Amino acid sequence: MRFSISRYSIIIYLLLLCSSPSFAEAETSELHEAYLDRALIQTTASNILVWFYDYAVLQASWARISPETWQKNLEHGFVWDGAWFFTNQILHPYHGSIYYNAARLNGFDFWESFPFTVYGSLMWELFMERDYPSMNDFITTPLAGTAMGEVTYRLSLSFLNSDAKGYKRFAREIAAAILNPVLAVNRLVYGEEVLQRNPSPKEDLTLTIYSGINRTGDAYPLFLRTPHPFLGFLLIYGDPFDERERYLPFDAFRISSAWDLDYTNPGWEIFASGILYGRKIYFPNGGRGVLGIYQHFDYLQNFVYKFASNGIGLGTEMRPMKQMDLFELQFHLYGIILGALDSQYTMSTEGGEYIFGSGAAAKLGVNFVFDEFSSSIFYYKYWFYTVRGADSHNTVGIFSFSLEHSLKKDFRIGAELHIYDRWSNVGVDNSSRMGARTYLSHTL
Repeated sequence: MRFSISRYSIIIYLLLLCSSPSFAEAETSELHEAYLDRALIQTTASNILVWFYDYAVLQASWARISPETWQKNLEHGFVWDGAWFFTNQILHPYHGSIYYNAARLNGFDFWESFPFTVYGSLMWELFMERDYPSMNDFITTPLAGTAMGEVTYRLSLSFLNSDAKGYKRFAREIAAAILNPVLAVNRLVYGEEVLQRNPSPKEDLTLTIYSGINRTGDAYPLFLRTPHPFLGFLLIYGDPFDERERYLPFDAFRISSAWDLDYTNPGWEIFASGILYGRKIYFPNGGRGVLGIYQHFDYLQNFVYKFASNGIGLGTEMRPMKQMDLFELQFHLYGIILGALDSQYTMSTEGGEYIFGSGAAAKLGVNFVFDEFSSSIFYYKYWFYTVRGADSHNTVGIFSFSLEHSLKKDFRIGAELHIYDRWSNVGVDNSSRMGARTYLSHTL
């Protein structure tokens, strides 16, 4: 695609920026004026450091840049980049979180930090690689990078907000540095004033770790498949059912992730959502919940298929019963700004491993608690309309049912059943697979 695509993308970004509360209404403050230089320098420096590693250590061909490659990129414009799936969908958002935290840690709020991710991504695409600038990276890096950046910002500060000593303090410092290396660098350069200017948000944090055996079936009966060990976690930050009336960006979010630990059966999944703005809702019998705008990031890669999506839309989390912990309902309906999905048909006709598409998604989840037992049912549906690829539209459906039993405080045993559905308008990639897990979990 030629430069006309980039104009549309830039228009979208400008609309998002101008419609954000902080951009439209923010007053210039001494803090923002004082630390704008730090934010810009750190964003720029992160690109230079990554480029230097690619050039000097990896000796990558794409890192051989020059004024000639800059002119070529500016004249040619943006293209769709079908690089390694993990790089485009995970590493680019992580790099976006670096840009974001360069601003967030230096006095800018959630909305004000977003333009720095656009600047960092645009600089990288136009000037730090000799390849033509990537349209999908220019969209994914700021969008998912902002969400990942706010998550790592809050979690890293939460880890450091502790009176722990000895090895526990050391473990927290290491975890915070891995999650948010920009925070570690700022503390090294500017000292503990960084933590004084960025107090840890006072939010509840619950982390559940689980591990067990995973099976995923293709052409064979599910329980004849070789089992594989896996490790996962569920992180719940904030409480959408507390007493407050209004929720600001990522005051509440949840992340579910799991990894298959057998290299012969690689797999990784991430399902994450966070509130951008929400208001409390009440029910006549004493139940309550939140209704608002949520941001979603989903990633799934295994031998069955792989996909990723980034989207924003309406959602609600409700506990409508008086005894609120017995029943919980979640519903989300949102637009997929950009997603990616592997496609055998596209590979055979155009040579690309996967398609890019925009579209819509719906998520429905229900949780029940019965004394020592609990159960959950989830169904996720994604509609992709191709913007780059051979087939015109695809759908992905994921159904999940789980049952858990409490062994003792904070320890549970559980089982899950998954059904994966895939449909393509050309029929080549149509499939239906099953997966099952048994596991033990521990809530920290």
